[in-house]
Amino acid sequence: ATATADAAVSEAPPPAPLPVEPAGPPVASDATPSLVPEDAAPRVKRSRWGSKKDESAAGAGVSDGKKRSRWGAKPTETSDPLQLAVQLGLPLAALQNMSAEQQASLPRLKQRVDEIDLLLRLPDCGVSDIPEGTRSPSPEPAYDLSGTRVNTREMRRRRQLLQQRQDLMDSLKPKVAQRCWRKLIVPVDKYPGYNFFGAIIGPRGNAQKRMERESGCKIVIRGKGAIKDGCNRHDGKPLGPEDEEPMHVLIEGPDEATVEKGQVLVEAVLNPYSDQAVQQKEKQMRELAIINGTLKEEDAAVVSVASWGNTAAKGALWRAPPPPAGGVPGRGAP
Repeated sequence: ATATADAAVSEAPPPAPLPVEPAGPPVASDATPSLVPEDAAPRVKRSRWGSKKDESAAGAGVSDGKKRSRWGAKPTETSDPLQLAVQLGLPLAALQNMSAEQQASLPRLKQRVDEIDLLLRLPDCGVSDIPEGTRSPSPEPAYDLSGTRVNTREMRRRRQLLQQRQDLMDSLKPKVAQRCWRKLIVPVDKYPGYNFFGAIIGPRGNAQKRMERESGCKIVIRGKGAIKDGCNRHDGKPLGPEDEEPMHVLIEGPDEATVEKGQVLVEAVLNPYSDQAVQQKEKQMRELAIINGTLKEEDAAVVSVASWGNTAAKGALWRAPPPPAGGVPGRGAP
């Protein structure tokens, strides 16, 4: 019986091989189904330099087609004049005094200043980027006291960039209108003894103020004889080289037409024999007599502008003060 059983076992077919599963991590039979939907976007690996905004956009499948830099996106350029002024280090008062054209040029100027600052950070200030054929010829070498050359190509390039940057910053300063001026020499040598200073200034400065009011110019007298010895200038400024020049009249105005009108008025006074100068001198004498209280009452009512010359010739514009009641001192009563 044993032999019969062994023969039956030897004649039985061999068992079929077990199916082989692909290699992979073992999966528990009691694992729960995944909560992630099958159509969800694949998870993107987080970059150590990226921002959260970029990660969310990448996770949502949004891409602009450009390769992202590890240092982050380039900041957007602003066109706000206030922000540009702060970035350039300008005071807010300078921004308020800028014209519309200057404010509109701020973005372009800021870009150029950034380019210059970048070149100044380089050791050679960008000299190596200039082609050989376009470089300016080098001057004769110059050295300081320690024997160091002070006019190398890099030094000249640095000074050139600094000057360009300064010119750009100066272009943002408020533009001041250029004033015109004239300088008229007083003919003291031609008319010695004539009081030109008194004729131009007038009693209490009335003649000078009248010419300035009629012409719209500023009229001042400078030079020798305009300031007494030991006195300072009327405007409070210290004495300058112009105060050592021959006496002259400075006429300053906003434009040429205004200065020309003031020059005509001053030249009439500088000619003592002109009719206008004679009339102005007689008018000044009358004003001075009124100020001093020496004008005759009978002449004050009848004197007119047309008869000033005749009246002045008769000596009616002024009179000496009356003698004291007791007579001239030392002589007694007459």
